[in-house]
Amino acid sequence: MDVATNGNSSLRPVKSSEIKNANHRTIQSNLINCWRLFIYLSLGGIISILLIKNGWEKVNQQMILISGNDYISKDKILNSIDIELPLITINPKYFESVLLQDLPIKAVKINRSILPPGIHIEILERIPVAYATRNSFGRKEKGMIDYDGYWIPSFASNNINFKKDKAVIIDGWVESHQKSIAHIFRERYTLGSPLQEIIISPNGEISLSTKDFKLIHLGSNQYLLKEQINLLPYLIDSLPEEIKNSKEITIDIKDPTRPKLLTK
Repeated sequence: MDVATNGNSSLRPVKSSEIKNANHRTIQSNLINCWRLFIYLSLGGIISILLIKNGWEKVNQQMILISGNDYISKDKILNSIDIELPLITINPKYFESVLLQDLPIKAVKINRSILPPGIHIEILERIPVAYATRNSFGRKEKGMIDYDGYWIPSFASNNINFKKDKAVIIDGWVESHQKSIAHIFRERYTLGSPLQEIIISPNGEISLSTKDFKLIHLGSNQYLLKEQINLLPYLIDSLPEEIKNSKEITIDIKDPTRPKLLTK
């Protein structure tokens, strides 16, 4: 509004060009909004069509990508899960739990893809570090263990080779001794004599066989294991050389406060 000299206001006439510009901006804004709505609806329609078409497509082996498996074959992984289902009905969490239970893997992630339709299975394998055996239904089963003492079935052993001078064997693996086995294996270079074998007897007693000693008896009390492992290198270092060089010597440290040397 314009202010008159006598104190009264007067209306300023609006120019026709300003009205045209305002109308043009309104029309332009409406067109942009219409295009946005059209694009959103079109994309939504395309996604819906893809979801219906690809989502209900039955998964086959050619649509499954597996990564992270160095020694577990694709066939072994797929045989553990019946994943030939419509893509949209697959529950990744369920199949992840099945793979973790059935195969020697530490972690697994399954993702579905609509475009292109498919499944990506990414796994983190347990790495074998030593050969092992265990009693299974009255027979000796061959396998391996990882750094955590976890049992790895023999199907993977064809692709694994350990250097002969560094190979360690676990004889009589049992799940109840998994942590003890892992602890001994981690400390294998600190024992005072190169470790060759970890032996678990049927009654649960642990013994070691090393390069210089026929047997080192640790017994069945796993609560004493750390103390025994810490004691062993000092005990071996204190022995006379002729005893260290005798492969027929057995060390008994079931009671770490009263270690014993046994001969034949």
